[in-house]
Amino acid sequence: MGMDESGIRFPAAEAEIESWLGNRASTRAVYEGLLELGLTPYPKTGIKHPRYVRWRDDRRGGPSIYLGTDSIDINKARYGHLVGGLPGAIEHSRDVKFMTETPEGARRALAAARITIGR
Repeated sequence: MGMDESGIRFPAAEAEIESWLGNRASTRAVYEGLLELGLTPYPKTGIKHPRYVRWRDDRRGGPSIYLGTDSIDINKARYGHLVGGLPGAIEHSRDVKFMTETPEGARRALAAARITIGR
């Protein structure tokens, strides 16, 4: 766990994920899937709530995707037109959320992430 396609490890992100993920296999699968897409995790540590890991494509620049304990969030103003109509999309005032609590939710979340980063 915690390795991108080049084999680089992200121990801070791994530690943050382990501290709140527990046995949430579907959310863990999204974590691994975001790594496979080539995104870099940036854990938001030192706060109690909300807990999330921000993801970016550092090589190409681009959007941030936020992985929380049960969902990913994508900026609605910038990317809502791309992902807002996808199955599983939950539109809020500032973001589009995809729940990751089930295998199907994880699949939908990764599909939305793939579209958002243009892959």
